[in-house]
Amino acid sequence: MTDEKLRKCHECGARAVRKLAKPGRMTKYRSMELEIPATLEIPTCGECGTEWFDGATDAALEEVLDESYQRRLKDRLQADLDIIFKKGISQAYLERVLGVSTGYISKLKREERNPGSELVVAVRLLATDPEKMLSKAADVFAAAKERRHV
Repeated sequence: MTDEKLRKCHECGARAVRKLAKPGRMTKYRSMELEIPATLEIPTCGECGTEWFDGATDAALEEVLDESYQRRLKDRLQADLDIIFKKGISQAYLERVLGVSTGYISKLKREERNPGSELVVAVRLLATDPEKMLSKAADVFAAAKERRHV
């Protein structure tokens, strides 16, 4: 038995709130559904199951979720870049179409930078059919350039 003093639940009124670590908890973080680490203790009511987030819990959760989020973005980007480059598309051409600086894709591949979710989505769409999608993207930018010169 633990000597931990139980706190009162503001939801159901039971004096049953204690720190609890358990597997299988999920939460929405930015644009993804991520698993809360099984080892992270969150104050939880033993009666109604309501979880309580204080400043320390919020900070710990933010740190681990951000790491998990960045890892998933990097993994998705790497997989999609592999698809695009296996089709023979050059990195320089991809960078021009995406509108990123020369060498930026290399920095992402070496994990010297964290990709933004917008870039990951754009690369994901391009990877669905690289030749066709890159051609369409290039056409959009060419049409915009032509309108500026009219």
